[in-house]
Amino acid sequence: MTGPQAGANERLTVARDEFRSRCDRALVAVQRMGASALLVWGRGGGPVDGAGSLLYLTDHYPSFPAIPDHPGHWQGHGFGAALLTPDGQVILMSDVAYVQLEDVFATSLVSGQGVVDGVAKVLDGLGLAGGRIALAGSGAMTRQQSLALRQRCPQLELIDADQALDRLRAIKSPAEIEKLRAAADVGTAAMEAMLEAAEPGASEAGIVAAGVATITRGGGVFYNCFAGSSGGTEGERSWRRRMPGYLSRRIVRPGEVWTADISGALDGYYFDLSRSRVIGSGADTRGRIGDIAAESVHAVLGRIRPGVGVADAVAAGVAVVERANLGEVEHGFEAFGHGIGLGWDAPWLTEDSDEIFEAGMCIAVEKHLIVGADEGGHEDDVVVTSGGIEFLTRCSLAR
Repeated sequence: MTGPQAGANERLTVARDEFRSRCDRALVAVQRMGASALLVWGRGGGPVDGAGSLLYLTDHYPSFPAIPDHPGHWQGHGFGAALLTPDGQVILMSDVAYVQLEDVFATSLVSGQGVVDGVAKVLDGLGLAGGRIALAGSGAMTRQQSLALRQRCPQLELIDADQALDRLRAIKSPAEIEKLRAAADVGTAAMEAMLEAAEPGASEAGIVAAGVATITRGGGVFYNCFAGSSGGTEGERSWRRRMPGYLSRRIVRPGEVWTADISGALDGYYFDLSRSRVIGSGADTRGRIGDIAAESVHAVLGRIRPGVGVADAVAAGVAVVERANLGEVEHGFEAFGHGIGLGWDAPWLTEDSDEIFEAGMCIAVEKHLIVGADEGGHEDDVVVTSGGIEFLTRCSLAR
């Protein structure tokens, strides 16, 4: 079964046929789990990863801000859901009336009412309200929404399908890889703008603003930036604050190490990269901690190819940090990275992972090290190819 205007894809992120294939594979995966249908939940109104699986299957992002329920007026504003049925229907529920069927991949659209009410009515109408349904995007569903759905459909049994969807999303299609290349180009330009702006006398906020402006001009959406300076003559470290470091009006000084980890999205697809540089020095000078972070990332990248275990690649990066004899080290993030796509995807690069790298995976490999008042970080996005990796991020700062 295909949606209306089959073959038309000018309004969709990728070809309509690819969405049909994704939905079919997702339905097969949850049917193997004993579910009769798949319910996908998404939250919008902010960073688009809150609707990652909904975007993956329907190309719908709930763009209205997610706001608290107001009884008698609205419920679940800024959320969306889709139901994939045994006969191949893709029924999209949105609480905004301006969503059009040609803008999404769906066989039908229920809009202009609360998402929970829409889902409950559809389940009732199809005779599925007392069935066993798989749920993906559970992290986007609020407790109030879960309780309301169970109240409306007390016989409904929901089983977790997030891992099944994570598995499907981990391997990117050629069309998705092209989207990630374009996103990485925007991220690379943003990082280079920040590195250029990171000169003595600049404010932390001003440096990050250069990156954010570049993302906006490139058509992207800014997600977050962990940023700050360390290692100055007074032993300051501006990175860790109650509020994000990029809000600081603090002026950076020669000899400090500026580190930034910036992320954002283009057409829903993410970039995520990090660099360090010494203020007042050449753009290829990262500082000792930054050098070690970069070397550890390179070690992991050097091991990635199809068939290699994630844990084996991570071990190579861990060995670099251990050989450096840095003493007591704080890691900004426990893992050595993660998959990247319509959000933060599988696999997660941990020492105990049992995942295997496969061609088509897109990976952000990262390491952020903190040693006393000094710190540094490095991160690049790559795609796993049949022969190894291809860099997606191509920042001019030496790899």
